[in-house]
Amino acid sequence: RAFRVAFENDKLRVLEFTARPGMGVCGEGTHSHPAHLTVVLTDWQGRSSSPDGSMRDRSRKAGDVFWSEAETHKVENTGKTISRSLHIEIKTPAKT
Repeated sequence: RAFRVAFENDKLRVLEFTARPGMGVCGEGTHSHPAHLTVVLTDWQGRSSSPDGSMRDRSRKAGDVFWSEAETHKVENTGKTISRSLHIEIKTPAKT
């Protein structure tokens, strides 16, 4: 399994992703994420593909922290090392 739920409560969900070279960095194939904060745990290089077919090479360093709005993409580890990152999702409060 390429990810695990590292923490979850009624406010947050934290997913830890681990990917060997050639694997999806944050999920396999084309997939979607809600808006989330990413904390990069190891240096990695990858290639991101959007549903419209556009591609972009990416490089991240351990300690990088960035916000992503909800998105659908495919991100492959194109480097020679294992990538590890945390995705922190804020849950929408239940309506009362």
